[in-house]
Amino acid sequence: MTPPTDIDPLAALRDCSARLGADAALIQAGGGNTSIKQGDILWVKASGRWLVHAQRVPTFVPVSLSGVRRRIAAQEADPVGPEVLAAPDAQGLRPSIETTLHALLAHTAVLHVHSVDALAWLVRDDAQECITPRLDGLRWIWVPYVRPGLVLTRVVAQALAQAPADVVVMGNHGLVVGGDTVAGAEALLREVVQRLARPASPAPPGDRHVLARVSANTAYRLPDDDACHALATDRRRMTLAAGGALYPDHVVFLGSGLPIVGTHIAASTDAPALLVAGAGVLVHESLDAAGLAMLRCLADVLARVAPDARVCYLPEEEVSALSNWDAEKFRRQQAGA
Repeated sequence: MTPPTDIDPLAALRDCSARLGADAALIQAGGGNTSIKQGDILWVKASGRWLVHAQRVPTFVPVSLSGVRRRIAAQEADPVGPEVLAAPDAQGLRPSIETTLHALLAHTAVLHVHSVDALAWLVRDDAQECITPRLDGLRWIWVPYVRPGLVLTRVVAQALAQAPADVVVMGNHGLVVGGDTVAGAEALLREVVQRLARPASPAPPGDRHVLARVSANTAYRLPDDDACHALATDRRRMTLAAGGALYPDHVVFLGSGLPIVGTHIAASTDAPALLVAGAGVLVHESLDAAGLAMLRCLADVLARVAPDARVCYLPEEEVSALSNWDAEKFRRQQAGA
């Protein structure tokens, strides 16, 4: 079978990125990133940009591929910043915090997603054991959670030195796939996600009357997406949602564990969302579209976590580091629309 080809690789990347970004089961708000290598130019998604808009607004930043790789090898603290290339459509944009990972991989096209089906496995403490038989026959590596960006790149480099791979599975984080073409990478991504598919369990609906009463005269309101209410109407999901942060975007957009409240909201409360036990979810008036998308993502992930699974939360020191990381603050500002 002849492998798929890209007639215009950058156009193919835009098309693919828009498709992935339109699927909330793969990409949420400004999360995820994609790239294409053309000669010595690496076109990579700009930090905070929504992939769903890739066909309509400037979304990709060019960097020198050889320059970034050279600086990674030299152990420089910032291998990307000095290697950003000038481009009219990229003015004011920053390359993704995962640019070094895209540069590291030898594949022409690289796609990084936060699949809710994958995350339902990846937040488990036995994730590697569970997914190994499901990915049998693929060239893949497992990477335990480490901080996104350069730290992750160095860990992946060590793993790839032991076993070349087309799929990188990252605990408490997501999936990265590579291919010779955008079409080939997307086909592989679809296969991996299909292999990791998990059924979503049902949950009682939210109680709008109770939520309206609890939120009256407060800074909180009902979310537009009723699916979010399952985070509080299902007892196990409520316990998991309150227990801590499960993956980086959880921290960046929702903080750590969501507070559980009863019939009263304290005036000092300013959490992005509240779990009203047995009734549903309320969101702060300041929570933007990106935060709402991440709330739905959390609901989708926890709907797929097996009832008997033990989850693994990010350590508090990691939550603090992500919350105060300038690169993540910038991404959060860019992704709010």
